Amino acid sequence: MQVRRLLPALVAIAVGGSLGYVAKGLVARPGAAPMREVLAVPGVKPRVLTPVAQRGPSPGPSLDIPRPATVDASTVMASAMKAVIGIRRYEGGSVSGLGSGFFVSPEGYAITNNHVVDGLSSVEALLHDGQKLWGQVVTTDAAKDLAVIRLRDDAPVPYLTLGTTDRLRPGKSVWAIGFPMSEKLAFTLTKGISSGLREFDEPKGRYLQHDAAINPGNSGGPLLDDDGRVVGVNTWKLRGADRLGFAVPAEEVRAFLDGLQILR
Repeated sequence: MQVRRLLPALVAIAVGGSLGYVAKGLVARPGAAPMREVLAVPGVKPRVLTPVAQRGPSPGPSLDIPRPATVDASTVMASAMKAVIGIRRYEGGSVSGLGSGFFVSPEGYAITNNHVVDGLSSVEALLHDGQKLWGQVVTTDAAKDLAVIRLRDDAPVPYLTLGTTDRLRPGKSVWAIGFPMSEKLAFTLTKGISSGLREFDEPKGRYLQHDAAINPGNSGGPLLDDDGRVVGVNTWKLRGADRLGFAVPAEEVRAFLDGLQILR
């Protein structure tokens, strides 16, 4: 749907200072020019987090499987793709945008960016096996730019587990999976390296910087380490620069989801 970037304003970089840019979003829209900028919907307030009733044990196929040294990262990423979804945004009866997300529980709960589902109560999701399912927006947090949608509860789904940025030192590999620009590019996988956590005043917060290629439509998709664990949720990039992407860190995602009691 959108991958938020920063507009190139006057660059004022000082030691200990901020980049001094204004944040805006990107959206993959049918017929629109690539990298089109769109503003977030004004006045949208985050919904109140409401705990979801805890379900019993499920045989859902967690993709957090210990990876033997003999298995390369490409095998791990091929498995991780099964938990990634595309998110169609409908307005006026037609598709108005495209974003990404991923399952975080076998019961069909998925996470994405708030700006992917902003102002909507339901979305259509595109699964790796070709299924198309309608899901409900469970809750959103505009400040963290995170949202949870519920797609199904009739059968377990593959899901990803959250990792941590604590051991993700600068120079470590990261992988992005999503739906950049078009559904024809569904489940695009790109690789980069982490540059560590950065603090910003606008958009305010702490983000994980990386150089894996992300584009409009990657918003809400996972950023993974070599073991297939989620270290962030891709959310925006720096406009006019080469491969400067940013993701909501796994720790922020975990704090957001803990209030819903859906993590395994």
